[in-house]
Amino acid sequence: MSSTPCSDPPTSEEARSHGAFLARLTRIGQFEGHQRLWEEALPWLCEVYGAIGAFLLYGTPAQFRCECGEIPDEIRPLIEAWEQEILRSQTWVPPATSSLSTPPTLPAMDSSVQGHSLQTIPLWNDSTLIGGLALVLREPIPSEETIRFGTALVEAIAQIASLSSRFHEIQQRLTHLTLFYDIGQKLTSTLDLSQVLHETTELAASVLEADASTLMLVDEQTQELVFEIPTGSAGGVLRQQRIPITQGIAGWVATHGTSVICNDTASDQRFNSLVDAMTGYNTRSVLCVPLQVKGRIIGVLEVLNKRQPEGFNQQDLEWLSTLGAQAAIAIENARLYEDLRREQERILRVQEQERHALAQDLHDGPTATLGAMIMSLDTARRLAKTDPERLEEELEYLFNLARSANRELRQKLFELRPVILQTRGLLAALRFYANQLQDTIRFELSLDLPESLPHLVPRAAEAVFAVIQEAVNNVRKHAQASRCWLRVALDEEAQRLIVEVEDDGIGFDVRSVEKNYEERGSLGLLSMREGAEVLGARLVISSPRPSHDTGTLVRLEVPLERLVERKQPSDGRQLQRLLESDRTEAP
Repeated sequence: MSSTPCSDPPTSEEARSHGAFLARLTRIGQFEGHQRLWEEALPWLCEVYGAIGAFLLYGTPAQFRCECGEIPDEIRPLIEAWEQEILRSQTWVPPATSSLSTPPTLPAMDSSVQGHSLQTIPLWNDSTLIGGLALVLREPIPSEETIRFGTALVEAIAQIASLSSRFHEIQQRLTHLTLFYDIGQKLTSTLDLSQVLHETTELAASVLEADASTLMLVDEQTQELVFEIPTGSAGGVLRQQRIPITQGIAGWVATHGTSVICNDTASDQRFNSLVDAMTGYNTRSVLCVPLQVKGRIIGVLEVLNKRQPEGFNQQDLEWLSTLGAQAAIAIENARLYEDLRREQERILRVQEQERHALAQDLHDGPTATLGAMIMSLDTARRLAKTDPERLEEELEYLFNLARSANRELRQKLFELRPVILQTRGLLAALRFYANQLQDTIRFELSLDLPESLPHLVPRAAEAVFAVIQEAVNNVRKHAQASRCWLRVALDEEAQRLIVEVEDDGIGFDVRSVEKNYEERGSLGLLSMREGAEVLGARLVISSPRPSHDTGTLVRLEVPLERLVERKQPSDGRQLQRLLESDRTEAP
């Protein structure tokens, strides 16, 4: 490659050669990127200018530096000063207090030192300064025509590089869009929470070229972050480990709901080194985003140690935030599905227990009574032949058995489906229920009911009755009480219906029973809680009851708006017109 400056305009053959080389640079920029393009272009530009060396600063905000040829030591301070001018011009922001501020002077530093000349050319993309080229020339410098021609080539190459950067940026965005589509397909194609978590963390580390990634979920009860799916060399150690939600960068992101880029953990006070000490892993850089669903933080997703030396950037943050948004929805859907599946399993267990309890009640009650009736009928048949005088006594006994069986069956049918509740309302159903219970309970049941209630929505009345029925059943089965009080009152000032079931029995540890109801198979309290939730009501269970050492008080407070059927307000004018119409058409 010749270092003699060209002083004449290029011949047609040279022009074709230059055009072919520009086309080659275009292909390089298209397939290999702008860095490879400039690496190929600098030696060629040195040949065009007759320069002995060249230095390039290119790109914003990330800078790419490249040099070729010989750059004497006495010239380097000039290049460093010129580079600072370029950077200062790129980062200049007009003050908010004045609209008359002007940007810094365009970087230019053409000077001579010890027989060498430094010529600088700014590189523009439209009106944006994106870098500069510094050429080291031996004196005498090339002709003005050669410099103009070389500058035109530099500008053309800068445009090709800008197009290459733009092309690769668009191509990368298209790749990301395709990848986001594939991620969305993967995350929404399964409702398995574990698989969703694995897919999310593996994709995060792979796409962002990070050494490791971690997905942590918030445990709202303990206010901790749980390492659900850690990847990388420390993954096995961290799995299911917990840290307080107030510690570390991940904790800061979870509590503030704001993403964080940290490319130097040693200088970030939020970084917690305890996890590194526990795992032996050395965390240098962190990118962490919150996982949010409807404004609620459910976890964080973080990637660690970007393999590229410049660390994580804003584009990585945008990509991970988008992935985190998709993952949060998929996680919430998977959780809801698991909750639904567990609820279905619980309902099936409840149904099975109810069937078992019904079968047991029928076996111990009406079935046993019917068996006794059959034996009594057989006895009566024999007495009719052998001892007619005793027949009347046996028939009386048989009649009492039949009446008892009928009463038991009617009570069981009422408990299963209280028709009177739908036909005559809650108060009538409670009176009938209490009357039915009198012959089967061992405690005194006292009613304190109002004379009337507003017309209640049937489904709401059924829910209130179910809570009362469950509370009384608990007294029958467990309380060992001598008295039970059932009170219903209407608090018109607070617009609430107040229901209380109180007994003087032995009481129980409410917290312990509620905590272990699934293991115990005790679903009574759960049924009452769910019934209250359906009503939007407040349910308070006190044991022992207030101001006593024994007994239990169940108190249900239901907003009337959830009980009373809403009626459309009448239009007075429309009603008046209807009345007038009736009077007009009346004979």
